[in-house]
Amino acid sequence: MFVELLFFSGKGRALNVMRIVCLGLSVCFFGFVHAAVLTLDAAFYQDTAPRSFSLSDTLVARGNSSSSMVYDGQGRTVFFSAVASPIIIVNAGKSLTLKNVTLVGLIPEHISLRSATSKFFLGDGVVMSLERDLDVNTTLTFSGNVTLNGRGKVIEFSNNAAFCVVDNSSLCIRDCRLKGMRDFKTYGGANASRLMCSRTKGQLILDSVKCCLDASWSFTSGALNIWGDVGFTSSWATFTYVSGTPLTIVQNSSLLFDGGITFAFASRAGPNKLIFADASSTLVIKNSTLRVASQGLNLATGALFIKGDTLFKSDGVSSGSGITLDGSLYSSLLSGASLSIDGILSHGKPA
Repeated sequence: MFVELLFFSGKGRALNVMRIVCLGLSVCFFGFVHAAVLTLDAAFYQDTAPRSFSLSDTLVARGNSSSSMVYDGQGRTVFFSAVASPIIIVNAGKSLTLKNVTLVGLIPEHISLRSATSKFFLGDGVVMSLERDLDVNTTLTFSGNVTLNGRGKVIEFSNNAAFCVVDNSSLCIRDCRLKGMRDFKTYGGANASRLMCSRTKGQLILDSVKCCLDASWSFTSGALNIWGDVGFTSSWATFTYVSGTPLTIVQNSSLLFDGGITFAFASRAGPNKLIFADASSTLVIKNSTLRVASQGLNLATGALFIKGDTLFKSDGVSSGSGITLDGSLYSSLLSGASLSIDGILSHGKPA
């Protein structure tokens, strides 16, 4: 069956007329248009559009014949208007997932969910590229393997805003500064945090990122991977790692805690969930506190550097439930540093 789609400008003039083939599925073409209203009624699929195009007016996920709609960009790039007004609109009871597309300049204000039953997902193969600093005032959900390329910009969270990674999905946040990091309560009273995985098989990757905490933040589920040089800083707050899935510092990467922050390790899966990929993986504690809950912490293979005035505190009461520095770990108290120990600190293989 052949269907003709007409894209109209705001003045009613047709900008493009396209003929496409529908094979048992409603298909909409996303052409090279400016100031056009596009409506999705079912699966939304792109395969012949230009390699890049601009979206400056409105894409409406109406879904007359489907409650779930997917836009597959097939590797295309979409440039969004700089105006902070709705561009993607999802109607009540509908969901829209974007896949395999680079989104340049997308901001939360471009997304309008018409009711509590409207859902919007950034899906597999999506790359978000920031053109300017990003103020996040709502929750974005990531379903699939997604990359957020900060390009040196600041991402600041406010209100009940968060990035949520669902199960069997990953979010890589690259080259930016994250501000407003903390736990908070949702409007329904549930516990949440600015960056979180909803289930155990979600994965958050921080790549060359600085995290600035303005209150305590707990990572309770999923995996946290450290790529490049990543820093956590606060003058008083605590970052608590509770998840039973590993926190991994990959090759040629470092994790720094600086400025008075407390890094609390309390993995529900035991003492071996802070993993160094190899000898080039580094943990740095500078003018801060490493606090370990009663399950203990075993560090092996990588490198540990202590700078400034630093405190190691363990809640364990016996060998093996404190902080254990394995013989394969390179550890160094750097010049001018001082280390205070409250609790058990052991060298050698865990008991």
